[in-house]
Amino acid sequence: MIVHARALLAGTDSNITIVHADVREPATILDAPETAKLIDFNRPVGVVFLGVLHCLTDAEDPWGVVAAFRERLAPGSALILSHLTDDAHPEVGKAAREVYDEADAPLIHRGHEAVSRMFEGFDVLEPGVTHVGDWRP
Repeated sequence: MIVHARALLAGTDSNITIVHADVREPATILDAPETAKLIDFNRPVGVVFLGVLHCLTDAEDPWGVVAAFRERLAPGSALILSHLTDDAHPEVGKAAREVYDEADAPLIHRGHEAVSRMFEGFDVLEPGVTHVGDWRP
């Protein structure tokens, strides 16, 4: 997949890059030469974790992953993340986990409190940590 992605980017704008790394090792992303070439962490930036943190087990410390990025960010930076939860529909969460269990892949649904911990150290905007349908239209 990485070879294909690099082939797609060949000859394109130099403001796009790929870092081949594992999110469970944030320093490999944050310290990558490709990252340093495009992102100045002394200025506000946006970090987006969509569809990834619920693939990390508690032992893989998704809170620590987010914290590692937060520690590098300048004031005024923003964090956006999505995370699966089965707070509202536990039966749907159970069915989804069964599919992933068959594939021997983690799919961790965390509750509101556990997801909220990922925002520690950030100023959370209204309406706060909530279901995506309840956030700003």
